[in-house]
Amino acid sequence: MYKLVETQPNTSTYKLMNAGINENVSLVDVTFDTLRQDGTGGNVIRFYFQNDEGAKFTQTYMQVTSLDRLKESAKNAASSGRPWSSTPEQLHKDLLRNVGESLRHILLAFIPENKLIMSGDTWDTFGKNIVDLVGNSYEGLKFKIKCVYDKQGKYLQFPQRPLQPFMLAQDSATDLTISSRDNLQAAAPTNEAEITSSDKSDDGDIW
Repeated sequence: MYKLVETQPNTSTYKLMNAGINENVSLVDVTFDTLRQDGTGGNVIRFYFQNDEGAKFTQTYMQVTSLDRLKESAKNAASSGRPWSSTPEQLHKDLLRNVGESLRHILLAFIPENKLIMSGDTWDTFGKNIVDLVGNSYEGLKFKIKCVYDKQGKYLQFPQRPLQPFMLAQDSATDLTISSRDNLQAAAPTNEAEITSSDKSDDGDIW
C-alpha cells in the first residue's frame, strides 16, 4: 500500500579513517569474496579495520593482471607511440612481489613468522588459504596502521610495498613513520557523486 510518510533522518553514516598513522585499530574481518556486492568483479582479499571512534578502512587486494593481458596492453601502447618503460614480464613479476610482500607484512602483525608458509597455484586457492590461515587469530588485538592515498588522491589504501612498516601490533616498539613518498592529501571531489562516495571505503562498500 502506498502512502505519504514523514521523512526520517538518515542516521547511518560512514566515517573513513584519516590518512596517516591510526592507532588502537581493530581488525574486524578478513574475507575472500567477490569485488562487488552483486557477485561480479572477481574475487578479492579484504581486510576490514575499525578504530575506537567507529572510523573504518578497508584494504583490498585483487588478482594480479595476467601476463598475457599485460603483453597485449604493452603491444597496444607501443603501437600508439607510448611504449612502456618496463617489459610485461618484469611488471608481472613486480606486481606479484608487491602483493606477496604486503600480505606477508600484514599477517606478521598477528601471526608468528614460522606459520607463514603457504602459497596457492591459483588466486582463488591462495585467497582461500589466506582466510583459513588467519582464522580468528586477530580477534581482541589492537594495531597501528598507516593509510595513504593513491597518486590521484582518490583511494585510501596501504602503501603498495612494505618498504617501511605500515601495520604493526599496537604494543610494538617500532614506530610507523611518514615518508616523502606517502600521499596524505585527498583530491578535491569534482561532482556530487564523488562527494557522496568520498566517505566510503575504497570500493564503495558499506559495512
